[in-house]
Amino acid sequence: NIRDAGLKPVPIERSHETVLLGIVFRQEPEAGERVPKGNAVRIFVSTGKPRVAVPHVIGAREADALVTIRAAGLVPDPHDIFADQPTGTVIAQEPKGGESVVRGSTVRINISKGQQNVGIPSVVGFSYARAADELRQAGFTAVRQDVEADEPEGTVVDQDPAPGALHPPGTRVTLSVSTGSTSTTVPDVLNQDE
Repeated sequence: NIRDAGLKPVPIERSHETVLLGIVFRQEPEAGERVPKGNAVRIFVSTGKPRVAVPHVIGAREADALVTIRAAGLVPDPHDIFADQPTGTVIAQEPKGGESVVRGSTVRINISKGQQNVGIPSVVGFSYARAADELRQAGFTAVRQDVEADEPEGTVVDQDPAPGALHPPGTRVTLSVSTGSTSTTVPDVLNQDE
């Protein structure tokens, strides 16, 4: 014990890669040196592994985020995720920017890979109102185009893009909607009074 030897301990806290928290890993002067009683002995106490602040990288381009995280002494863990944000930008991170973590820790970052394409549902044969609702629920926008057709008035007779085509949500789908038949069958009036 330093005090039993008539010396004054001066603790100095420092991080250390391998020595556990609270353990002395160095002293000055070294053990065995002769010094006058009452002198100070500096003891270096481990605060555990070095800690660093996690950089805030949300909104940054993927390449810039990777460089920033590595420069902070951390390990980036990128994951590509479908999202509305621009492709190639960081949309989330864990731990959050500003948190203190052990140097060498992993930082997960989610990178936008754009919107996920979705198959356009088939709405041919539906009423326009039902077809527009089906498309809206699937994330698409219906655009009405009236056409002459033999199908009953208000019935969807065609759609563009075609059913099953993969497109991002928000795509406009043109629906050809029947206005009803504009022609009629000529009745047989032979042998009838005028």
